Amino acid sequence: MSSLKELQRIFDQMEKVWERGEEAALLMVYEVRGSSYRRPGAKIMIASDGEVFGSLSGGCLESDLLEWAKIAINENRPMIKSYNLSENDLWGLGIGCKGSQNILILPIKKDSTFWKEVRNKTTKGEMVTLLLNPSSGEGWLLNYHHQVLTKSGGYLPSEVINELFFHKKQYIHSAKVIKRLESQFIVDPIFPLEKLVVAGAGHDAVPVVELAIKANFDVTVLDPRSQFNNEKRFPGAHNWAVDSEDLEEVPSSLRNSWWIIMNHHLERDRAALELALESNPKYVGVLGPIQRTEELLVSSEISITDNRIYAPIGLDLGGDTIEEVALSIVSELLSVRNRKNSNHLRGKSKIHT
Repeated sequence: MSSLKELQRIFDQMEKVWERGEEAALLMVYEVRGSSYRRPGAKIMIASDGEVFGSLSGGCLESDLLEWAKIAINENRPMIKSYNLSENDLWGLGIGCKGSQNILILPIKKDSTFWKEVRNKTTKGEMVTLLLNPSSGEGWLLNYHHQVLTKSGGYLPSEVINELFFHKKQYIHSAKVIKRLESQFIVDPIFPLEKLVVAGAGHDAVPVVELAIKANFDVTVLDPRSQFNNEKRFPGAHNWAVDSEDLEEVPSSLRNSWWIIMNHHLERDRAALELALESNPKYVGVLGPIQRTEELLVSSEISITDNRIYAPIGLDLGGDTIEEVALSIVSELLSVRNRKNSNHLRGKSKIHT
């Protein structure tokens, strides 16, 4: 799937480019064979004055893509660039990922009604799917039920809609290509950010929240102490300054969220844990030894073996400073979110698969 935050940041940057009188192009990796630096769906922006915002390859392709993007912008037409990053290929330089990838270069005009609507729709917290024809540059934005919300193209072949409907699971986790009627359609699913509630605003929560935001979580800090739970201490997070012991249920906007319990206060942790488990959570990580978590669950019908509960929280990385523990915690969040077993990449012939 595509990163909503990455797309939002690109839109923000495009606004700045247009404000200074320049043009912009959206570049997107949409097909990969073998290993690659980024997965399908990864995006960057390139401006007509040479600004490159983001990274698709770690630096080995951007300078070439810049020149092609300038041509695409000047001629106002989409382009497809294919790179084979094999060991003997010029672009790999013997050190890059040894796969191949296709990249779409798509000029975006300031007055494009379609892209304005895409930006508006993707900020509403709903799952949408972006369909692009890489040859023509036409686009369609579909909702969860595959109804067209807005479009810049004409007729969308029924074969494409049927493919999405009957093989939905194949097009959820990353961008893919549907080939129908001698045409290609890029399917780019865009999900809202996963919501994470961090119960506790202590000093050790600060690096956890900072890393979680960088890892594309929408973070809310739950702690009644407003002198700690505030925007200055947790920039980029929402501040829920109430006592978990006074709450009977979480708001609907935070149901199905991820939770980290780290109040360092037994009763507050117990109340937060009960709230979390009653809100149909995707993940509940509890800081501290397993015996303490078992004590928190004494009055509950939930067992420590519940597969939503991760206690003690974090991957076993051997760290003990608050920054190292935070890295362990957020690493586990990524592992669970991406359905990975947290094994070493060492010895793998392919990465990002």
